[in-house]
Amino acid sequence: MEKQYQYNSVEEALEELRQGRIVLVTDDPDRENEGDMICAAEFATQENINFMANLLLGVIFIVIGNYLPKCRQNYTIGIKLPWTLSDTENWDRTHRFAGKIWMLCGVLEIIVGFLPIAQFEIVTIALILLATIPVAVYSYLLYRKKMG
Repeated sequence: MEKQYQYNSVEEALEELRQGRIVLVTDDPDRENEGDMICAAEFATQENINFMANLLLGVIFIVIGNYLPKCRQNYTIGIKLPWTLSDTENWDRTHRFAGKIWMLCGVLEIIVGFLPIAQFEIVTIALILLATIPVAVYSYLLYRKKMG
């Protein structure tokens, strides 16, 4: 049984746009089945743009975090450190750990989108550092432990 969604009318969406709100516009499920967050240009404030950017970045973090543990050892995609590329077990454990960290950062990025933070770039950079540095350190510690 296909789930039915409640949609607003075009007139209601236009009224929301006139009031400065962000509207989610979706296309037909038989087409691309995608959605866009839009707002009227006169209301494209820093707060609205930051909100949309944080949501998008959070989703990207979550998607990558979901993919990383499934990623097989390769030279193209993944945490490509010398010790992960030379040891399959290190690769697998590093990517399982990285997946959790990246998904956590995605959730935090989305939460930040709902907070009244003017400098969201600083928070985003901090989350990127949180998503990369602990993973590299963890991977290196695995390598050192194996090497004795």
